[in-house]
Amino acid sequence: MTFDNKIYEQELMKSFNISQFDFVEEGLPLPIFYGSLFNREQNMEFEQQNNFYLVKTKYSIVDKILLAERNQSNGEQKFDFNNKFDLQKLENKFNEFEKRFREFVNLEYNKICYLGIPSSDCGVYNIPQILAMMMNPIQEIELIRTITKDKTHIENGKRQILFDEITKGLELQGVAESWWEKFDFIVVIDDVTTTGSSFRMIDKYLINKGVPKEKIVNYSLYKHQKVEKWNNIVEKYESFENPRLNSQIDLIIWDFDETIVDSRKRNVEFESTINDKMKLKKGNKYFKNGETFYRASPIYSIYPGLEEIFKFLANDGMIYEIISNRYYLMEKLFYQEKLRKKIFPKDEGDGWSYVSYKTNGDYTNYEECCWLVRTSETKIDDYTIKHLKPSPETIEFGVGLTLDTIEPTRIIGIGNTKNDIIAYKAAGLETVLVTWGIHYRFGRDYGADHVFHDPRQLLDFLKKNTSGMYSSKDFDDIISLVAEPQVNFDDN
Repeated sequence: MTFDNKIYEQELMKSFNISQFDFVEEGLPLPIFYGSLFNREQNMEFEQQNNFYLVKTKYSIVDKILLAERNQSNGEQKFDFNNKFDLQKLENKFNEFEKRFREFVNLEYNKICYLGIPSSDCGVYNIPQILAMMMNPIQEIELIRTITKDKTHIENGKRQILFDEITKGLELQGVAESWWEKFDFIVVIDDVTTTGSSFRMIDKYLINKGVPKEKIVNYSLYKHQKVEKWNNIVEKYESFENPRLNSQIDLIIWDFDETIVDSRKRNVEFESTINDKMKLKKGNKYFKNGETFYRASPIYSIYPGLEEIFKFLANDGMIYEIISNRYYLMEKLFYQEKLRKKIFPKDEGDGWSYVSYKTNGDYTNYEECCWLVRTSETKIDDYTIKHLKPSPETIEFGVGLTLDTIEPTRIIGIGNTKNDIIAYKAAGLETVLVTWGIHYRFGRDYGADHVFHDPRQLLDFLKKNTSGMYSSKDFDDIISLVAEPQVNFDDN
């Protein structure tokens, strides 16, 4: 049976308490729901930061003792579970995890198999595995690790997401042929999700073992992010009111992934091997050299209908920028002439200066595109803070880059995720949520001022708001205007 994400979404909304839980879905085959958001800030109180690591506690099967997460600086355990105070903190935290998880699942109607994603170490049970066993004590099916694998982080802190590395030593125990048929759902539990790479690969592992994709549901105890001044951002997001100016749009801020380009089926191997400076002189398995990369079809194609929008904006003289949390990868992808010309059809020959060019051997390539906005950074001593969305810092920086050219009074931000809408609103922008790159929405609009389901709707909106005035009566039935936030922002 062919997997249908709309049917999957409907089944989950009927079978789980979806409305009470936030989720991430961008770049993922299946969404990941999470119990709580943990936002890590540079000046966070030590106790608050340290208590987060209770979720990393493990139980040694051989020694029958609890093992706390260790400090990177000195290798000592963060907690002493022989101490009643630390042990009580762990019990309280685990009870919170269990209570929140039981709110998510609907035991009255569902037969569920629970699988905790195991630790990198063999011979231990982690919190997700223990929670899975407590949810169904008679369940004999387990996902374990028979071989200790390397930590899935490399020196620069970015997470490795290659399938063989994450699934090394995994084994399903207690399963018979077609074991999944007696369950309505297979709920996969992890302790913390950041990029979703573990879920992506564990889901693939289960599907390769025969588990139907529509039976898999992902749940993480925590969603981890690093955003400075998070409470202030939340306050700005919740309190922002679009003034609904009767004026033309002066500036457009675009998101990139799954707003402009279809990058959901990520070419992970290519992304992990592409050279930082895109110097392909020696070549690789994808391209012989820089010239073949330059002339090749785009790695990720833009969504149908957007090319017409970019032509309209260029011909209308509209300034637009692109801001992505994956700036460095986006910058490399724009070396591909075919992608660049679809998104920025006006070049220097037409009197525009979207890109500056350089000669590189037998072909001409771009050196810099001034409308791809570099992620804003703040340095504190030896620590660098990258202001990724949902932080509004890079959005505000991008707006500031245009002030020598225009004095924008009406700016719109176009994106496809909650973090896009949060960042735009916190920066004071009028917001547009586009859904053509969204696979799982669960009825959320995140308080966006406008929601468009087709590029033709967005083009109509832009024509009415760059070349002339509009009012709400200009919109037909297929365009939805959203006036109020529809989701409680409290992730806890």
